[in-house]
Amino acid sequence: RDTMESYKSMFLKYMDSKDIKYTELDEFGVGIVVGGENIDAIRVLVIFEEDGSPALQLRSSNFVGFSGKEIRGIITCNKINNDLRWVKFCLDSHGDIVATMDTYFDGASCGEECINLIKRFVRIIDATYPTFAQAFWS
Repeated sequence: RDTMESYKSMFLKYMDSKDIKYTELDEFGVGIVVGGENIDAIRVLVIFEEDGSPALQLRSSNFVGFSGKEIRGIITCNKINNDLRWVKFCLDSHGDIVATMDTYFDGASCGEECINLIKRFVRIIDATYPTFAQAFWS
């Protein structure tokens, strides 16, 4: 793998070719902002595996806060995690909901496949937002 192009590099080239804006964070991480129907901007951290394997983790920024209502947040995360697959929701140490997804991809089509995974990730987060908002305000 040392002599081959890294998956992160392939991903960045693909995004450049599609004029997708991103922020290069470090050797393995990339930040990207994607909009949804319920949430204007979801920040997604794309973390490629350090060992060079065709795997990555997607992690969202916090997209709804449950500070002061953490129990409601945990109960809602548990319900959504039981109902959905692909994405895991949890309450962080600040009382905010974040989402993660660990996945493998086909190395040959890294760029396109990673963008499709990000779109799926964001669609799922965006679709759950009304449930989290209703739980917070109820």
